[in-house]
Amino acid sequence: MILELLLGLAAGEVATVAALVIAIAAHASLLRWRARRHERLYLGARQLLYEYISDPLRPLSDQEQRSLRRLTWNEQVDILVALARSLALDERPAVFEVARILGVLEKAKRLTTSCFWPWRLKGVRVLMLLSDNRSPIAQLVADGNAEVRSAAVEWAADEPTAEMAALITPLLDRAAPQYRFALLDAMIRMRGSAVEPLCNLLRTSTDAPTLASALKIARHTADPRFLPEALSLAQSESAEVVCAAAGVLGAIGGAECPPILRGLLGHDDEFVRAAAIRALRDLDDRDSVEEIAARMNDRSWSVRREAALALRALGADGAILLRRFTSSPDLFAAEMAEQVLSLPFGATP
Repeated sequence: MILELLLGLAAGEVATVAALVIAIAAHASLLRWRARRHERLYLGARQLLYEYISDPLRPLSDQEQRSLRRLTWNEQVDILVALARSLALDERPAVFEVARILGVLEKAKRLTTSCFWPWRLKGVRVLMLLSDNRSPIAQLVADGNAEVRSAAVEWAADEPTAEMAALITPLLDRAAPQYRFALLDAMIRMRGSAVEPLCNLLRTSTDAPTLASALKIARHTADPRFLPEALSLAQSESAEVVCAAAGVLGAIGGAECPPILRGLLGHDDEFVRAAAIRALRDLDDRDSVEEIAARMNDRSWSVRREAALALRALGADGAILLRRFTSSPDLFAAEMAEQVLSLPFGATP
């Protein structure tokens, strides 16, 4: 009885192993067939598309369309995206037209309305690369998922117009931190187109992180139209906002900026004092050398560092004062002066 049971178990195990071997062999054969099919169809489709791009005025024949439709949707996307990235901007409309003819764009638009955010994200990324119609952006920047909104904002930044800037700027107000970075990057890329919407946001928002983010964009843009808002926000109760406003003043400049920045050297917050010194250095304001030198005795390491770097950068008077601090009875000031003076020229941040 026991022998018969053991033989039955052994036979079952042999059958299981045989089935697994057959399944693995079948799967390997299927993979080889798919690879050969993909290579054959992919190479043929790529050659066909190269010929079409060289003469985009002619229509695609029915046979050519059938050849391209033999590829799966993902394969069509892959080959069209790779081709679009290799072409100059004025050559890409021909690729966009092929994507429209094959229905690639239609399916991508359907994906943007899916209940599943990964599919919506896939749809946005395909449209971003294969379509010059940005009408879906207005809906997508309000998507419930931060990943989808970020992709839509990135797509909007590819067309730096006043309309696109006006569309995405309000989204900066109280945006989640992981989403705010995408907005900052997009609006910095828009540069001058984003100035007016940003100025309006700076005048109307009461949220400190929003104002600080908007001021960071303004600092990169350095447009004089930001000056009134930056001067006003330099008096904010939020240290984060004042730091960002100081950066804008240092980037834009003007007669009104140095007095405001000098006033911030005595601010209660150490980061504000450091930002004010950095801005005065950016302005190359040599009239502030004495007041900056006084901050070498500051209790904050970051303030002392910015003061030493500024003195080194602000001409001969600053360099002389910095050397004097190497023999200061304040050991912290003396150590900072020695550290900055030991830096090679050109290495100053």
